[in-house]
Amino acid sequence: MLNLSDVEDDPDPAVFAALPDAEELHLQLPTLDRYSQGSRLPMTALTVGYVDDAALRLLARAPRLRTLDIKRLAATDLAPIADHPELCALGFDTALRLRSLDQVPTAVFLGDRNPPRRPNELVLTNNPLASIRQLVHLRGVEHLDLSGCTELTSLGGLEGMDALRTVLADKQGPLELFPPSLWSRVDWSKRRMRSY
Repeated sequence: MLNLSDVEDDPDPAVFAALPDAEELHLQLPTLDRYSQGSRLPMTALTVGYVDDAALRLLARAPRLRTLDIKRLAATDLAPIADHPELCALGFDTALRLRSLDQVPTAVFLGDRNPPRRPNELVLTNNPLASIRQLVHLRGVEHLDLSGCTELTSLGGLEGMDALRTVLADKQGPLELFPPSLWSRVDWSKRRMRSY
């Protein structure tokens, strides 16, 4: 196992391209800005500070990537990595511009690991989400925050999320009714009321 977490702030991609295919190769990078579509990406695990749509398309070409931990996700969807053959764990601390979760990799969601016994929480607050149809593919989500997701027109994708214990929605959250199987798990205290 090779863990490269204490590298310079903006390492030369050629350094990583030259690394051998170790059984486990964990890289920690601030961004993928210096990488191009032709870059060799040998890592099996990656912690990265910022990922946008272009960086996500690049990561789809990392054939050995099994764990992806993103601090700030600025991509509009997860489609580029939805069919990644090796990816089995995905996490992001902050999502900024997600518009669709219609194509989601089948993976365990890595929530905030500080403190270690905190519930696995997926915060999608204030994202311009219109659909979460394949959210069920992210396994292990215990708390889901949809506060401020005013463009969310369908809550299809929530049923089948067996670990889900709480769904938060505020006055600015989704307008559609939650599926009956989830009613007992929805925090209704600030629920936006339907107008007819």
